[in-house]
Amino acid sequence: MELKTDTLELMREITQIIGVSGNEKYISEAVQKYYKKYTDKIIFDNLGSVFAVKPCGRSNAKRVMICGNMDETGFIVNGITDMGLIKILPLGAVLDQTMLSQRVRLMNNDGKE
Repeated sequence: MELKTDTLELMREITQIIGVSGNEKYISEAVQKYYKKYTDKIIFDNLGSVFAVKPCGRSNAKRVMICGNMDETGFIVNGITDMGLIKILPLGAVLDQTMLSQRVRLMNNDGKE
């Protein structure tokens, strides 16, 4: 089965958004624009979750919920050495071995990369 170009583009866009645990606002904003195509109402909770609601109009209809995680593991910078090395702490479970030779993206408090 081959994925359509628009599906691949959506996956590319969504997976490139920084959304580490505790800071999912950028991914939340991105997915809600896609939800608008398929739903009548979008609800946010105090934890940053996004819910797309599509009532069917029948009073005793069964409800269906499809859910998934928006956050990803990441790191928080907890210092920069005099030599310019960045010290980090993991947010979520990260195996040290998986980080060897990996590129990372940094974001400041203003959301700039």
